[in-house]
Amino acid sequence: GEIQSYDILQYISNQSKEIIISTGMASFEEIKQALKILNKVKKKKITILHCTSLYPVRKDLINLNILDKIKKKFNHHIGYSDHSMTDEACLGAVAKGASIIEKHVTLNNSMSGPDHKASYNIKNFAKFVKKIRDFEIILGKSKKIISKEENSIKIMARKSIVSKRLLKKGAIIKKNDICFKRPGTGFSPLDMRKILGKKIKRDIKANKVITKKFI
Repeated sequence: GEIQSYDILQYISNQSKEIIISTGMASFEEIKQALKILNKVKKKKITILHCTSLYPVRKDLINLNILDKIKKKFNHHIGYSDHSMTDEACLGAVAKGASIIEKHVTLNNSMSGPDHKASYNIKNFAKFVKKIRDFEIILGKSKKIISKEENSIKIMARKSIVSKRLLKKGAIIKKNDICFKRPGTGFSPLDMRKILGKKIKRDIKANKVITKKFI
């Protein structure tokens, strides 16, 4: 409601404070105008909250995908101001990179006024915060991590190059001499070139994982 209040924006622009600006009912041009005033004295640390100013808001009007465009267009941190009746929108916003979630809290959902129906009571709000913290753990990092536990599964789940039949010492390994079977303790099937054409140093029994000691 204050995104076009010039006097308030001007006052805030003179403060050395972090700024949170909610953008309900505002066009991109209006957001741009507000940011210009807020950054007039010096560039501020600003978080722009996407918001649909309805209490409660219907799911089809939430439009979380706009968070991507807000972040790209204005190059500030993003957040989400929520008036929905469930947790999904907030979790989706966290997945989109929202660093701030605003959720209304009430002492009683039956109280009169526009916000109470779309608010959480204290007990449900505590559960809501816990759900977000758990979801942040689930999201993890933007880095492909193979855990120690997963590596132990990989050895069992992957396949190795295995002798299809008894292979005699001195023979040259051909493609029809091998197959691929678990576990993944030997040569990977993708490393077939390291095996084919090699001379066998000792007999290899059928269904045996071929390792370096054999070639």
